[in-house]
Amino acid sequence: MGRFVPLELSTRVLSRRAFTAGLGLIVSCGAALRAQTALPTPPAKAPSTNAAPAKPPAGNVAAVKPPAPAPALPPGMQNTLGRYGNILAPGDQLPYPLKLKLPFPSDAEVRVPKPDDLVKRQKLEELARLSDDDLRKQLAQWPAYGKMSLRDQGNMLQRIQDFRDYHARVAQQKAHDMGLLTLTPEQKTRFEKEYWDKRLKLDQDLARQFQPIYQAREQTMNDELFREFSSSAPAPAPQAPKPAPPAPVKPVASTAGPSVTNTAPPIAQAQH
Repeated sequence: MGRFVPLELSTRVLSRRAFTAGLGLIVSCGAALRAQTALPTPPAKAPSTNAAPAKPPAGNVAAVKPPAPAPALPPGMQNTLGRYGNILAPGDQLPYPLKLKLPFPSDAEVRVPKPDDLVKRQKLEELARLSDDDLRKQLAQWPAYGKMSLRDQGNMLQRIQDFRDYHARVAQQKAHDMGLLTLTPEQKTRFEKEYWDKRLKLDQDLARQFQPIYQAREQTMNDELFREFSSSAPAPAPQAPKPAPPAPVKPVASTAGPSVTNTAPPIAQAQH
């Protein structure tokens, strides 16, 4: 038996279904359209590293320039620096990264001063302590100074001035090493005099003690060298034997009587 549905109810259901399908189609099309037209999100921008450096504070503070870094040496060169000891130092020129640092040959030698050397040093220290006017007066009274040439006199004055500078520099460094950093100029002058007086006395005492020891060791070294090289020296070639001198001939005694010889001088012939 067929079922009758009212026409009005069926029409209402069909229209509702059509409206729902159309609304879904519109929503799906709108979502696809938004996905196509959406712009890509730009990546986050990294902070700039070229920011302007901070300005130094205003004032009378001098700008301190950082020291230039030393040029890096190749690894191969670094491995060979210590082959001959600590004799190299960083160079001052870019093309030459290394420079030689060697002491003077006589600096590393142990040498005990002789008494004459200490006497000369004492006289030089006495002259270096005089003022310029007193020094000129002392030199004028020295007969040998008047017989020098101007070049030799100038060299002597230069030597005395160099000795003064050396004394002052060494004494100042010694006071600094001892922690005496607040000395007045008068105290510095007195410290320099006291230091070199005690230093001269110390050197004289040490020279008297070590001079015999040094001479004995030096004599031992000379004897060892002489024995080593005198025994290894080639022996001189033997000389050829000299011929024996001829035996003297003895006179033979004669049996005849004594011979008479005319010992009178010949008579010169008279010229006719």
